[in-house]
Amino acid sequence: MNKSEKNRILFQFAQKYLEENLPEGLNNADLEKYYEPIQFKDMGDVYEQFIMSAQNAGMKPNVIKFNNEHPNEKKYIKDKLLSFCGTNSYDLDKIAILIPEELYELFSKELGVTGKIWQGWCKSVVEAAMYLRQFPDADSFRNFIRSKDIDCKKRSDIPNQIAKNIYGMGFALVCDALKEMGFISFSKPDVHIKRIFTELGICGDDDEAVFNALDELAKDNNVSPYKADKIFWLICSGYFYKDPNIRGKHPHADGFIANAKDKLCW
Repeated sequence: MNKSEKNRILFQFAQKYLEENLPEGLNNADLEKYYEPIQFKDMGDVYEQFIMSAQNAGMKPNVIKFNNEHPNEKKYIKDKLLSFCGTNSYDLDKIAILIPEELYELFSKELGVTGKIWQGWCKSVVEAAMYLRQFPDADSFRNFIRSKDIDCKKRSDIPNQIAKNIYGMGFALVCDALKEMGFISFSKPDVHIKRIFTELGICGDDDEAVFNALDELAKDNNVSPYKADKIFWLICSGYFYKDPNIRGKHPHADGFIANAKDKLCW
């Protein structure tokens, strides 16, 4: 059995496993909305996604809470940032000249937060603006990404390049930002997908190795890396965030891996 055949078997198995283990109240048709990301409209959207992704690792999302899972906290933090800049919307030039330590002091005073996680995120907030202000509008950023998104090798160069410019954002978090703003040829090599791919012997646990492996799997199944990513992520996280009637999380990572090891023969 060659690699393409393994990829097709694994993807079909994962898709069926997800559909057969949906929380009560969901059906297969409900999954379609998870396979289409929201498209960004302006550089404010691009910037916000970058600083959301900058805290999308480990325990950070539950410490900073600048994410859609915590809408009230996100709005409050955003309002404080804009107020500090004296603007009503994201002004990248003004944010770019902020001093991270002063921004941290503001959040510490206004929100009562402390710690290295917040200090690091404040640096990400400023450096993301410093990097993105080179793009005059959303189309220029979109064209920049698309001009380099030619094949998997050149595609992986993009997050590596951006990560060098924004504190706290490595390869995986830049991928997270790009895929969630609508670039469906990107996936995030997060802990869930890395665990599946390493335990099933697909590849090693290096971020780029997993990114490339998922790209190949998607290509072999004629789907976008974004969709393949979401299928594995939904299985492992059990978080159906676009269905507010589904409360809590319903993870199946252990069951999926055990079943895959038992039923997939290669």
